Amino acid sequence: MMIGLMEVNMKFTRLLVPLTLVAALACNGGDDDSDTVMTESDTDTDTDTDTSLPSILDIATGDDDFSILVDAVTMADLVDTLSGDGPFTVFAPTNAAFQALLDSEADWDSLDDIDEDLLKAVLLYHVVGADIPSSAVTDGAIVSSLSPNEWGHNMSLFASIDSGDVFINTAKVDAPDVFASNGVVHVIDQVILPPNLVDAAELAGFEDGLLAAVAASDDAEGIAGALSGPGPFTVFAPTNAAFEPVFDADPAYTAAEITYVLQSHVVSADEPVVAADLAGISDPVDTLSDEMISFDTSVDPPTCTLGENSAGIVNPDVHVSNGVIHVIDAVLLPPPM
Repeated sequence: MMIGLMEVNMKFTRLLVPLTLVAALACNGGDDDSDTVMTESDTDTDTDTDTSLPSILDIATGDDDFSILVDAVTMADLVDTLSGDGPFTVFAPTNAAFQALLDSEADWDSLDDIDEDLLKAVLLYHVVGADIPSSAVTDGAIVSSLSPNEWGHNMSLFASIDSGDVFINTAKVDAPDVFASNGVVHVIDQVILPPNLVDAAELAGFEDGLLAAVAASDDAEGIAGALSGPGPFTVFAPTNAAFEPVFDADPAYTAAEITYVLQSHVVSADEPVVAADLAGISDPVDTLSDEMISFDTSVDPPTCTLGENSAGIVNPDVHVSNGVIHVIDAVLLPPPM
């Protein structure tokens, strides 16, 4: 079962490429450092815009290669938004990118065949409420889009750099830094779709950590299916480096024990557990393994604790379509089964 943007976009769920859980469900490789999260301080939100430049919408309207994007923006009632003061960063798919999206669904002959709410959600996933030139993009950076998930949390975009090429999720930036009076446009070669937890695993690049553990568990398919489901799920995702003691353990963990460890990092509740909620949670919360996690926000970084094991929450609030990821710096090992 795959997940998109809940009941609004059942078609969208079929667009998501099923991912095998062989990479990690966290962010930024396996370094000890947490992922780079691009905040307003990293961007040029305070830079004066050049009012002599055309607006983002004017740039799109004036280029025939963005005609489908302009039609989509109009149909989704986002003209006023993208004509506003901003600043905005827009990752703009070309006509070819939109045509590839339409071709991916047999019953999508034109934009008219796409649900308007779905179209709006996908378009807003291409927009960031800050001015981010290409010089501010770093490998492993995460930034919030303007597209909220079902619980009102703006979903994250994932940046990566490979051989000098910049990617936003899986879309390549073909033409960066088209500056506008209200922000900047980066031309991309794909329409990017909001990820679920499994998609985020692939985008995040933790091949040697959490998802390597999933592959070694005795229920890899079940865990993949669960984390692709409707949620909401809250995943406390250890970095790759945090998993090294687990993989190096002697005696080695059994496949069943690894499954138990992984389930102890996932909370399923009526709402995702976001960082702002942690201070108000006085009682431990239940995980999928029935082990309990407690939180301490009086320290920096805040910690989560299971039994005698604690971990720092080093990168909170990576929002996706079916929940949220908090990157942690240690594996929470539950008591023996």
